[in-house]
Amino acid sequence: MAASAGGGVVAKDITYDSNNNPTEQIVSLDATGNPTYDTSFASGAFALDYWALGKYLAVNNALQQIMSATPFQVAPTRAPHPRGGSRHKNGSPKLPEFTHYLPFHIESLGEPNPYNMYKFQSDVLRTLPDASHNFRLRQFAVEGRFQRDLQAPVDAFAYIGHASNMNITEPDQEYAIGLFFYYPLDGPLNLNLEPDFEDSKLLPLDKDSTTVVGLGPAWSYIPDPEAVLVDKLETNASVLFFASCALKPTFWHNGEVAPFLQMWNLNPTPLHPTPKAIIVSNAREVHLALAAKVWKIIARKLADGEDVGTAVDEANTDPILQGFFEQWEVVGDRSVRIAPVKKP
Repeated sequence: MAASAGGGVVAKDITYDSNNNPTEQIVSLDATGNPTYDTSFASGAFALDYWALGKYLAVNNALQQIMSATPFQVAPTRAPHPRGGSRHKNGSPKLPEFTHYLPFHIESLGEPNPYNMYKFQSDVLRTLPDASHNFRLRQFAVEGRFQRDLQAPVDAFAYIGHASNMNITEPDQEYAIGLFFYYPLDGPLNLNLEPDFEDSKLLPLDKDSTTVVGLGPAWSYIPDPEAVLVDKLETNASVLFFASCALKPTFWHNGEVAPFLQMWNLNPTPLHPTPKAIIVSNAREVHLALAAKVWKIIARKLADGEDVGTAVDEANTDPILQGFFEQWEVVGDRSVRIAPVKKP
């Protein structure tokens, strides 16, 4: 028995013929108790059980896709079925899974009625109630946890915060070499304070400059001596969204890959076999609160089954971006999709 969408249940109905031979059917009872029988299988079937949000039926412990014109939809609740399907093995269904990192304030200081990280969290839960979410806000968005979370088999991973940037004079540009993470004010490292609010420090996770390839002297830099340095970061997420300043500088030449983008391995590997895509802004300066709203739109479209290229293109035409110069771009495979929400 399992909970079903709309307030009903899905159950197994066992009947016996005159020779006492059992026949099993799957019956769906709606919220008022009206039954609907699935006709996918002939008489004599046994060991039936629903699995994977109603898309498959288990027969003798083997999964078979339902062929009925009216398959049942197992409810996207916390634990609709003892076997569930979630990677957490807690009886919950397999839903699209998102991780959201917001180490710092996303609103402007003194802004009336600001759109802050807590409003963003509430908006995401309201906009994507049919997905699973991991929120890492403020003191929970630290560098060590970030690297561990990248290894979790989630569908999409977002970072909305400050980039670790370098500046050049010819041309007048800045470019990102990494990301900043929350660090407590009373921590022993001598780090810069978060801009404006100054209620936390900025711990950089930077691309090791000795591992940068294919760039000219204009790109040379020396990372912060307190920075955590990496060569390549691996992730199990199919889609990565980064909202920070100067992630895609415009002064690069054909064939060059900016240091920040060199931090990420987008190629399938034996341990990470799925294609990857990174979403970044083409703007030198990124408004973090606006970027959070853009990510919410893109995440909803990804959960609805759109490929990342289409989701980003459609988000770029959303009215919330009117009056802003920034647009969002996909680096990597534009055809990447995540596991979508299964509709009834």
